[in-house]
Amino acid sequence: MSWLSKVTDMAGRAEEMLNRLDQSAGEVIQHTVDKVEQVRTSSSRTASQQQLNRSEVAIPITEEVGTKVPSQTHSEYHTTGRDYRKAHGGDPSTSRPPRDDELMAMLSEEPGHRSKSHGVVEGLNIQHDAPRPTKVAPVETPSRRSSTHSLASLAASETADHSGMKTQLLAKDSQITMLRNKLGEAERKLEKRNEELWDMKREKETLEGELAKRRSEPQESIEELRLARQKAIEAREAVAAESVQLRKRLAALEEDNSTMHDQLRLAKFNLSENKREFDEYKEKAAKILHAKEKLVESLKQGSATPDSMVIPAELEELRVERDMSRADLESCQLQLYNLRSEMDEQESRTREQQRELSDERRLLTEERAQWSATLHMLNEKLECARVEHEFARAEMRRQEAEYHKTFEKKDQELRQAVEEARLRRREEEYRVGHGPGDMAAAEKLLQKQAELEQALRDNQVLTLRLERLQKNSQEVSVNLGDAVSQPTLRGALPVQNQHARHALNAVDTVCFKFVTAIRNYPAARLSAAIYFVVMHLWLFFIIMTYTPEAHNELSFPVPGKATLGG
Repeated sequence: MSWLSKVTDMAGRAEEMLNRLDQSAGEVIQHTVDKVEQVRTSSSRTASQQQLNRSEVAIPITEEVGTKVPSQTHSEYHTTGRDYRKAHGGDPSTSRPPRDDELMAMLSEEPGHRSKSHGVVEGLNIQHDAPRPTKVAPVETPSRRSSTHSLASLAASETADHSGMKTQLLAKDSQITMLRNKLGEAERKLEKRNEELWDMKREKETLEGELAKRRSEPQESIEELRLARQKAIEAREAVAAESVQLRKRLAALEEDNSTMHDQLRLAKFNLSENKREFDEYKEKAAKILHAKEKLVESLKQGSATPDSMVIPAELEELRVERDMSRADLESCQLQLYNLRSEMDEQESRTREQQRELSDERRLLTEERAQWSATLHMLNEKLECARVEHEFARAEMRRQEAEYHKTFEKKDQELRQAVEEARLRRREEEYRVGHGPGDMAAAEKLLQKQAELEQALRDNQVLTLRLERLQKNSQEVSVNLGDAVSQPTLRGALPVQNQHARHALNAVDTVCFKFVTAIRNYPAARLSAAIYFVVMHLWLFFIIMTYTPEAHNELSFPVPGKATLGG
C-alpha cells in the first residue's frame, strides 16, 4: 500500500535524524570534556612545585572544572561521545555541532521512532543536577590566587556553556517527546491501517471465494447437465438397443406363435380326423361283431341257414371291409395332407433361401457395379490425364513454335543491325572528311551494338527457357499404355495448311473442354448421359417403327386422297 510505504519511509527518516542528534550531542559533550582537560593541563603547568609537595589536604575539584577521575555519568558521556566519534569518524577538534535552526527544520520535517539519545539527555540532566561535594578552603598564595581566578573565570564560562547546552538539550528533549507522541500516533494509525488492511484482505478473500464459487457454480451446472445429457444419451441408446432386441424377440415369438398356431391347427385337424376314423372304425367293428354274433347264434341253433340269411351277412362283411378300405384311404389322404404341409414348409424355406440368395446376388451386383464405376472413373481419370498430357505437349509445341518465331525475328533484326552497321562503317570509310556527323554515327553505332548485345542476351535467355521446357516435357511424358502410344491426329496427319491447323486446334480445344467439363461437373455428366439415352431411344424407336412398304408406297408418284385414306 502507498500509505504504508510512506509511513515506513517516515519512520526510517525519523530514526536516521535521531541517530544524527545522538551523534551531535556526543560530539558536543566530548568537545566540552576535551576543553576542560586542556584548561586543567595549562593550570597544572603554571602551578608551583611547592603546591604539589605540600602535605595539605587535596582540594577536590568540582565537576564544573573537571577532575582526574570523572564521575560515572561523566564517564558515560565521555564513552558515548568517543564511541560515536570512532563509529562515525568524527573529530571533536574539527567537527562542529549542527545548528539549531537546521535541527529544528529536520525535526519538523522528519518525524520518526523513539529517540536513542534519551539516555544521553537524562545523563546530562543527572550530571547538572547532581549534588556538588564540599569545597575545602585552600591556602591563599599569589600563584594560587592567579590560578584560582583563572579557574573561576573558566568555571563561569563553563557554567554558561553548560546552561546553554542544558537549555538546548531540554528543548531537544521536548522535541523528542513531541516526536515520541507523534510516533505513537503514527504507530496507532499504522496499527489501525494494518487492521483495516487485514479486514480488507479478509473481505477480498471472501469476495474472491464467493466469486470463484459463483464462477464454479455455472461450470458445475454445465458439467452436471453434460453428464445428465450423456447419461440420457446412453440410456436412450440402451433403450434403443433393448427395443431392437425386444423387436427381434417379438418377431421371433410371432413366428414361433404362427408356427405353433399352424401346428396346433394341424394337430386339431388330425385329432378330429383320427376321432372320426376311430368312431367309424368302432361302428364298423360293432357291426362286424354283431354280424359275427348273429352268425354264431345261428350256427349254435343248428338250424340250416338259408341262402337268404348268408348273403346279407356276407354283404355286411363286404360293407365293413369297404368301410375299412375307405378308412385306410382317408388315412392315406391325411398322410398326403401332412406331406403337402411339409412340402409347403420346404417351399417356404426354399423361398427364404432364394430370398437370401437374391439379396446376396443383389449385394454382389451392387459391389460389381461399384467396382465397375470405380474402374470407369479410373479409366476416365486415365483418359483425362492422357488428354492433359496431349494438351501440355501441344502447348509446349506451340510455345516452341513461338520461341522459334521469336528467334527468327531476333536473328533477322540482328542481321539487319549487322548489315546496317556494315553499311555505316563503309560509309564512314568512304567519307573524306571528319565532320560533326561522326559523333552521331558513333552514338548510333554504340546504340546498335547495345541493341545487338541485348538481342544476344534475349536469345540466350529464350534458348535456356526452351531447353528447360524440353526437359520438363521429357520429365512429364509418362507411359500411359496403348492409349498414349497410339499416334494422335496431328502426328498421323501432319497438316501444313495454317487454316486446317487452326481448325484442328479448335476441335482439339473443344474436345478437351468437353472432357474436362464431364470430368469436373456431375451435372454435365448427367446431362450427357441423358442426352445419349434419349438419342439412343429415339434411334431405337425410328428403327423399330421403320416400314419399307410404306416408304415404297410413298416413293410412287403423287398419291391421291383415296390412297392416303386407304
